Amino acid sequence: MGQTIEVADVKGKIIEISSISVRLETDEGEVIVPSNLLIKNKVKILK
Repeated sequence: MGQTIEVADVKGKIIEISSISVRLETDEGEVIVPSNLLIKNKVKILK
């Protein structure tokens, strides 16, 4: 947790990881990314 990532046009800092999703803090607020997006898409680690 604490890393900044970009996946499927969403960029944010990881604030929570569960078995089904990852919660990111973005400039627009908090976003929940389903785990299947992390598996099916390229994930860019920014920090």
